[in-house]
Amino acid sequence: MAAYPKVILRAFSDVVRSGKVGRPPRLPWADLHIVQVVKHHSGRVLAAVERRVVHGCRERVDELIALSQCELGRINTAFIERLNATFRARLPALARRTRHLAQGCTRLRSEMFWSGTVYNFCTIHSTLGATPTMAADLTDHVWSVRELLFFKPAARQLHAVV
Repeated sequence: MAAYPKVILRAFSDVVRSGKVGRPPRLPWADLHIVQVVKHHSGRVLAAVERRVVHGCRERVDELIALSQCELGRINTAFIERLNATFRARLPALARRTRHLAQGCTRLRSEMFWSGTVYNFCTIHSTLGATPTMAADLTDHVWSVRELLFFKPAARQLHAVV
């Protein structure tokens, strides 16, 4: 949708305070790159696929693609779309048409954090044959939700800087 790049630029920006009267301007993050895949249909048949960089530098986008995907140089939004679909399925407040309200940003952030954690630790992905945390070598097994709920991280030693 045409509004998405504007919303993303606003969400991933910092307020620049100048001391002047009025609303301070927002400056997008320096290494923010937005790509878009637009599918053109002729009736029900897919006629063309347009891939474009909406914000940022094409060279940097290519570097990021090389770090994260198999098909070099090809913008692919399937991974984030799959995650978005998972969030919409698990969080009623994110569905397009719903009677369930988010009831505030704090609650929505907490629900998204929990859903993302279960998604990464407890859900086997058929494309990976494992959980994302197993594929990244962060854990050696599929966690149960009970195990996740009762997990207590080891206390970290804090060192005073003198």
